Amino acid sequence: MQFLNGWFCGLRSGCGCCTSCLRLCLSVLPSCCCLHVITYLLKKRLDTSFLEVQFMQMGMSKSEVAQKCITDCLDCYRTCAETTAQCLKMGGEHAEAKHITVMNACADACVMSADYMLRDVEFQNEMCNLCSQICDSCAQSCEKFSDDFMKRCAQTCRKCA
Repeated sequence: MQFLNGWFCGLRSGCGCCTSCLRLCLSVLPSCCCLHVITYLLKKRLDTSFLEVQFMQMGMSKSEVAQKCITDCLDCYRTCAETTAQCLKMGGEHAEAKHITVMNACADACVMSADYMLRDVEFQNEMCNLCSQICDSCAQSCEKFSDDFMKRCAQTCRKCA
């Protein structure tokens, strides 16, 4: 059996079981990952785009899924930008370089992903997968704080991812 390195992190649909899986063998996947295996195989076998696979799974039209993704990206961009400004005002741990850098990267990736989807850019799938990884990293950084605005940022990032 071949290992599927990192594929599931970009293709999960909210079950949460795959977020920390970096190397999974098809023979030992938990049953809730079956959707992810199907997604992986559909994408590889049929050469379908990420959005096409998502709309097939959710029973939504491609335009509805794309619009939801764009909305989630723009919400995440706004939340990260506002939270970054608030963190810088607070100072201390909130304003540490690593935390601010990942929040800025998240905001940038989200706005770029939304732009790529709006313009139907050839590399939108790759950009959206990278955006998902950056959003996860930003959420992890924000979850280290107990403030409500930081929790809200983490939730928005997880939703976008």
